Amino acid sequence: MKTVTRRAPKGKPWDHALTCPLPPSISYELLNRLREDVITYLHFVTHDLVQKPKLTPQQITHARKLIDAGERQEDVAALLNVDRTTLYRAFAS
Repeated sequence: MKTVTRRAPKGKPWDHALTCPLPPSISYELLNRLREDVITYLHFVTHDLVQKPKLTPQQITHARKLIDAGERQEDVAALLNVDRTTLYRAFAS
């Protein structure tokens, strides 16, 4: 059995669904409300998945000053309760 994969046209992912004829039992109002509900749900679900920064800009500045004063990077990372690789990434950005 051959599987056919269709790609959505450019634009919003649901635009291609609106070009199809709808059964008489489904109105465009209902479809639009459903689309808005799905978008709202996905916004709240994905919002929790976004990783928040572990260090504030003030903490990064403080860490740079400590390291410039001679502290070891591992000790500064432990002071800020982060892994040293997190500190390296913060300095790189």
